[in-house]
Amino acid sequence: MNSKHKILVIVLLLFLILGIAFYFIIKMPRVQSYFFNGNRTTINVKIFIDDKELSLDNLIASCIFEKKDCEVNSKNGTFTTAGGNYGMYKFTITIPQERLNEYGKDILLNLNYLNANDWYISNSDCVIYLKTDNDILSGKTEVNVKYNDHTSQNYKNDIKSLENVININWGI
Repeated sequence: MNSKHKILVIVLLLFLILGIAFYFIIKMPRVQSYFFNGNRTTINVKIFIDDKELSLDNLIASCIFEKKDCEVNSKNGTFTTAGGNYGMYKFTITIPQERLNEYGKDILLNLNYLNANDWYISNSDCVIYLKTDNDILSGKTEVNVKYNDHTSQNYKNDIKSLENVININWGI
């Protein structure tokens, strides 16, 4: 092999090594978050009251995160926001009594999610099972959070509310 061929092989190997290194670098969750410009925090909510699923389409949630306030409109119970920094994300949703079958009061739902890392892109599935007994709401919640680094966490809590306010906390 002459010196031109050696240089060409070395340059090609160098490009191959740099290409492989670049591929693995952009697959890292922290790096992916810098290039991701979509909604970083998504919460899919389903509520069952007395074994009947509620319609959560076109509900408005007030959202507080990163010292910002915004309103988020749901699409079939899915709430999304850009977010992306470390900190608490608070979604407050009022479910009007018209959607609550026989239950005669509005329900205030507070969804509080602590984003533990600024590179996380999270998708939370929140399922709420409620039973009504006079003026008492009781039941349980199950929240499954999936992150862009292919990890997930599960949270389960019991609920008992006398004041029609349900607080669900996860990531904490």
